[in-house]
Amino acid sequence: MNLANKYISASTFIQPKVLASTSAFGHVPFFFWIISVLKPGKIVELGTMYGYSFFAFCQASELLSESAQCYAVDTWEGDLNTGRYGEEVYDELNKHLLNNAWSKNAHLMRMSFDDAASKFENNSVDLIFIDGCHTYEAVKNDFLRWKDKMSPRGVMMFHDTQVEREGFGVKQFWNEISREHQNIEFHHDYGLGVLLIGSEAPEILRELAAESVVVQDAIRLIYASVGKKYELQWNVRVATREVEKKRYEIELMRSSASWRLTAPLRGLHALLTAK
Repeated sequence: MNLANKYISASTFIQPKVLASTSAFGHVPFFFWIISVLKPGKIVELGTMYGYSFFAFCQASELLSESAQCYAVDTWEGDLNTGRYGEEVYDELNKHLLNNAWSKNAHLMRMSFDDAASKFENNSVDLIFIDGCHTYEAVKNDFLRWKDKMSPRGVMMFHDTQVEREGFGVKQFWNEISREHQNIEFHHDYGLGVLLIGSEAPEILRELAAESVVVQDAIRLIYASVGKKYELQWNVRVATREVEKKRYEIELMRSSASWRLTAPLRGLHALLTAK
């Protein structure tokens, strides 16, 4: 079997229905693929903010693992890394959720990660994505608080494993914990660590984790290339909105009384400055 075809499938190329501001655009193709092979029953995301990755989990679950329940855990108030933000972030995310068919299997848990952990039984969660406060202490606490919730098939993913910046300790913790479990790490879009915690994790994930650096680098390159498309789509959308906003402001200005009253002066200035 071609190794690329082994670790990449049609699910890798599914277009996300919802785009939102994120630093994890490039990892969504892998999210779709891992759900297609893991077929989780419960997915928990710790740290959601605008919801890009969470909506991808919801969409992938609907298409590839129909029984999956998706849980987004966040206070939607901000933290040391994101800074504080307003109620509009949660309101916009909730609106997107209600407008999509997958809402019946999606759950927003507005609480701390520690409080949410008490709502889940041990050995019950198949996939956890940790993307909350990124200090070393916070990430380590998230891991310790949630590791017993992982099922025998459980996979835990960490965002920002490649970030070296003050206040970010994910890389340090990843370097420690990745020695204890089979793992796969993607280096693009600030890094994604995929930790195979459960003893019964799908064999194809264990095979990928055991591949040579050359093979893993080839897979990393493909996933990074596919994911770049979604970042470009978002940038185009943002630029288009900015252009529309400027056009609207210009039209308002041109329709104003002061603009009409000063039209003769602008005409005279054009004549005097013409070459």
